Amino acid sequence: MEEKISFKSLPAFIILGIITGLLIGIFKKLIGFLASFMDGFLGSGTGKDKLIFMALITFIGLITFFILKKDKNTKGSGIPVMAGMMEGTIPVSSEKTIVGKFVASVLTIGSGLTVGREGPSVHLGGLAGDIVGKFFPNINRNLFIGSAAASGFAVAFNAPVASLMFAVEEIFRTHNFNTFLTSALTIISSTVTSGLVFGDHPSLENIPAFANIDQKSLVLIVILGILAGLSGVLFNKVVIGSKSIYKKVALPEIIKYLAPFVITGLVLLLDPRLFASGEELIYLPSEGNTSLASLIYMYGAKILLLATAFGIGLSGGSLVPLLAIGAILGNIYGTILADLGLIPVEMVYAISLIAMAGHFSAIVRTPITAIILILEMTGGAFSNILVLAVVSFVAYLTAEICHSKPFYEDLYERLLITEKSS
Repeated sequence: MEEKISFKSLPAFIILGIITGLLIGIFKKLIGFLASFMDGFLGSGTGKDKLIFMALITFIGLITFFILKKDKNTKGSGIPVMAGMMEGTIPVSSEKTIVGKFVASVLTIGSGLTVGREGPSVHLGGLAGDIVGKFFPNINRNLFIGSAAASGFAVAFNAPVASLMFAVEEIFRTHNFNTFLTSALTIISSTVTSGLVFGDHPSLENIPAFANIDQKSLVLIVILGILAGLSGVLFNKVVIGSKSIYKKVALPEIIKYLAPFVITGLVLLLDPRLFASGEELIYLPSEGNTSLASLIYMYGAKILLLATAFGIGLSGGSLVPLLAIGAILGNIYGTILADLGLIPVEMVYAISLIAMAGHFSAIVRTPITAIILILEMTGGAFSNILVLAVVSFVAYLTAEICHSKPFYEDLYERLLITEKSS
């Protein structure tokens, strides 16, 4: 049994939290600046600006290709690499990787591809934890890596409680005095630091408060949970399966790598609504919504765009895209129910947000994190958590019954196979 950590060691984790809060806060800001810059060319609508956009997104692809070529540990979301660091199965030079991961992720995510910042935030936090941990050789290195990784999740979503559950369910996969105390201290100090320096607001702003969903409607919520679970199974099959497809394509590596940038760029010229991770699509029900056919198209388009980017191993995550896709699924379901007169139109927005929890739970297989994450992301818009719990656990069970592997577990197993064969 691991010895309890000394209270004299705890200031190290507060310092680590401050460092992580600043690091991920700057990371988010730079992504926002680049995304606004790139989106400006799409918004103008002139032929010249469209050519500039395509040239820029292709150039960004070239830069990130050489970064990832130089250090394979900068690829993908980074969460499986961090798991390998903690288990000692994947050698990582944290000082080298953190620079490449930071630059490649800012460029890739900010360029407008369907990838999210949360996976890289977790990875960057873990790398920072590994670096700081080297100054404290008497303390278990994994406590620094895992605690800082969880704080990266906290700052990325501004969700400290959900990140603590994510540490238990996904990062450490265990719960004891040491992991709880060090994670809590790092998460709190990183969240406070980020809030003071960069502003404290929910990840999703201006979400209205929703009345409790009547328990008579729980049958509809159970169906939503099943749909979210099946969608999660489809998501994992398509997104992770894209890695196998890329391996079979007989083209030069640089051409395969640039393909997602060029394809996404061309798609965005036709439909700028698909720009970036899809966070804006979560707000559709509050903005007058769109047609059912358009919602179905967006659902499919975002999964395929994410698979196109994720399959080749670009430096970007999947958490916000999977939440956005879950929201679109909920919007589709809610719109159908409203058209049938089974729910009031005002409830469609609530249904779409609830579906996000189910989608997250089915894909990542962390139901408690999913429940708390949606509560924190929406600033406590739901006055009860029963519907969130029902959707999360039904979606979880649906994915389990379908024998769909948890997203990051599947990625980690594939990474280990690649590592052994290289």
